[in-house]
Amino acid sequence: MWNKFRFDEDLDAKIRAVKQSGLCYFDHDKGIFVPNRGEMNYDTNWLFFGYTIMSRDCYLWHQIMFTYFDFVPEFCKMRCYKVVIRLRNVKELMQWYGVCNGGGHCNRGDVTALPGKAGIDTRHYTDASYDSFIYADGLEDAKEKYEVVREMADTLMEDGKSISVIIKRSCTEFERRHGGTNGDWWQSFTDSERRTEECLKDMFAGRWESAVQPDWLKNKTFLRWLQHANAIGDKSWVEYMDKGDFLTCQPVTYHDIGSLTINNEKEVKQNDTSED
Repeated sequence: MWNKFRFDEDLDAKIRAVKQSGLCYFDHDKGIFVPNRGEMNYDTNWLFFGYTIMSRDCYLWHQIMFTYFDFVPEFCKMRCYKVVIRLRNVKELMQWYGVCNGGGHCNRGDVTALPGKAGIDTRHYTDASYDSFIYADGLEDAKEKYEVVREMADTLMEDGKSISVIIKRSCTEFERRHGGTNGDWWQSFTDSERRTEECLKDMFAGRWESAVQPDWLKNKTFLRWLQHANAIGDKSWVEYMDKGDFLTCQPVTYHDIGSLTINNEKEVKQNDTSED
């Protein structure tokens, strides 16, 4: 008798919630829930570099296991590390993406092989507007990539030595739920957790996505970056694009003129305190 995981009403409700979300459907031939679609995100904030296939099954691990079952898989809990580059404006973001994507003056193989992404961070619970993430498998791998990334920023970016580069562990959402990754919860993966992950994998198929994005979609994402920069008052994009400020609608102002005409009927003098 299959008894690795107790199937109860609470589990059934969670599975139904996933099904109703439209993320997947039940394949009767395979006896498993499979992704409903595999299309690339058309409205993405991120551009990828350094690999052709996503190195993490975030669809299954994050969107399904964590979002609907409040479960953090073993890789996410024990081995997922990221080198994070905190860019200060959209001009630096554009330059950094060009470096990591092998463009411009960068022709180093160790640079262009780094797997990661760069983009705008619009989550309300982070304090960064522009980020780049380099993915690592374990802390030692992260330390090696950190040294490469730190040297890249220092030598290939304008004022690069003042750009912040850090190593972080796992996803921010997981850390918000379970506390800082230096806490006790993060130090082990129990047999019970392992059985839970095995059973969830029995129920749901993963989706390894291609990270190759067509040029037209990249251009759409570039525009999205510029719009975000303009919305938060970052005008560095104007200098980078060298096309003037074509995103901002500058209003006509009336506070700095000597008189106003109202309804085209009469002129009202400002600061006029004289009597008839």
